[in-house]
Amino acid sequence: MSTQSGIVSSEELLDAFKNFKSGALVIKVSSDNTQLIVDEEFQSTETDTSKILIELNKYVSGIYPHPVYTIFSLSSPSNSNADYAFISFIPDVAPIREKMLYASTKNTLLTQLGSNNFSKSRTFAWTELDELSFDNFKRSSEVQEDGPLTHEEKTLKEVNSLQGLSLAESSARRNNDTAYKKKLASMHESSSSNGGVLMFSVDSKLESEFRALSQNHDNGKLIIFGINLENEGMELISETTGVNSSSLVSNLNSAIETRSVHPLFALYNYSTNRFAFIYSCPSGSKVKDRMVYASNKQGLINHLRGITDSDELSIDKILEIGDLDELEVKELESSQNEDKDKASNTRNGLKFTKPKGPRRR
Repeated sequence: MSTQSGIVSSEELLDAFKNFKSGALVIKVSSDNTQLIVDEEFQSTETDTSKILIELNKYVSGIYPHPVYTIFSLSSPSNSNADYAFISFIPDVAPIREKMLYASTKNTLLTQLGSNNFSKSRTFAWTELDELSFDNFKRSSEVQEDGPLTHEEKTLKEVNSLQGLSLAESSARRNNDTAYKKKLASMHESSSSNGGVLMFSVDSKLESEFRALSQNHDNGKLIIFGINLENEGMELISETTGVNSSSLVSNLNSAIETRSVHPLFALYNYSTNRFAFIYSCPSGSKVKDRMVYASNKQGLINHLRGITDSDELSIDKILEIGDLDELEVKELESSQNEDKDKASNTRNGLKFTKPKGPRRR
């Protein structure tokens, strides 16, 4: 993760690691979110790795789902060449703020403790309690060149690969480079002239709704849709007409209340021939869902603009939020009022001209 939290190791932690010979250390972020400290509630002097992991599993189970880092020794206390294992344990269901703090602090911690103390095959990122076991440790340690990857990391690697491919293809097309032909099975290429690329196919029902937008002349059209990972496609969730800005949030909530917590996309005709694209990523969403939706957002916007953008109709607002109650509709209402004023002035024959500037001296 490139963004760093600014949280650093306390002097007590650095001293504890310097004198660390056996057992395990559990490390956490201090209550004021300024330092990394040793969790004094956990104590272990075990030298057997399997027993250490049993102790860690028991302790972490008691504070679950809060994240922690842990370090344990793989060598005997008498061995001067210390060998350590490092585990970043950040559950998928941990509070969002904690997940962000720990994920953006890991690299700083490893650097301050000495990255050379932790080989790639002994550095782990786990998210589930059952991963804190000796059997899983052995399996993970057997991974060689690429290092151990959790399910989350494998997903991130795949998403990053897809993103890179999309960016490369878009860049090649802007430069009229026809040599770039590589495609993936899960990638759907828009036929629009702007070269927008989607990583997932759009099902026929949803695509029909998109195509019908240019024929829509009634304000208040709301299309809600999402990604079905099993089918590798974007699917329509609901379509509603006559939605005003004051009831937009309630309409979004009612349309998804039967689904488990997932991100969503929506397209809202908030004013005549003007659309807002809405991307919501609720705080309880799974990490995999977050990554997949985020990596598909721009390709989807490009695809939609290729269908809708014209002199008469456009997507001119992009609204990105966490939970739906964060959606601010004031900006939409302001635009609606401006359009009403323009329409009223046109009907009344009123015309406003820009005042001339001062004369030159």
